[in-house]
Amino acid sequence: MKIISGAAPAAVVCALAVTACGPVDTGVRIEQVPASDGAPLPSTPSPGEGTRGGEAVSVDPVQVLRDDPGVDQGVKDVLAWPCEGEGDEAWSRGWYPVYTEYLRIPDTDVWAVIVNVQDCSAPPACNPYIASYVYRLWTDRSERVFSSESAGSRVDVDGDAGLFVDRGLWGADDSACPQGTERTMLEWAGERLVEAGE
Repeated sequence: MKIISGAAPAAVVCALAVTACGPVDTGVRIEQVPASDGAPLPSTPSPGEGTRGGEAVSVDPVQVLRDDPGVDQGVKDVLAWPCEGEGDEAWSRGWYPVYTEYLRIPDTDVWAVIVNVQDCSAPPACNPYIASYVYRLWTDRSERVFSSESAGSRVDVDGDAGLFVDRGLWGADDSACPQGTERTMLEWAGERLVEAGE
């Protein structure tokens, strides 16, 4: 099932005054960036846990994406270093633009983590997401069961309605912000998530 929606008026107002707007949450942040040949990682995983077999499970989302050979190299490049956060984007300094949510996939006993990735330079008033992933959680590993690497992609969960993926819809004017979104529900197919109707 697909649902098309236009940009909300509040988002348009926010887009006209980017400096007055900011992100809702703070992603994965490190306080200091040590000088080294390798990019630093967050010292702890993002808040939140899934449980499986009675054991708590959490992941370092940045490392999971870096280690996954199926993740687009452009996404990995975004996560090579934390955001620099200069000028009007000072709020993002030392921040990896990754958001996670732990959950049990509706109507299953499968625990998973949603990982949504933004672009450090994207206007926070727009839809800054560049890719979204869902990883099934095991006590000793994680397994990617869904990905969407188109601009404006974001996976979320809507209570009992289940998981969905939103994708940005752009017009012909090369705007930095999408004019709307297309929502597609996701269904568990035994081993992975699929888009409804596939």
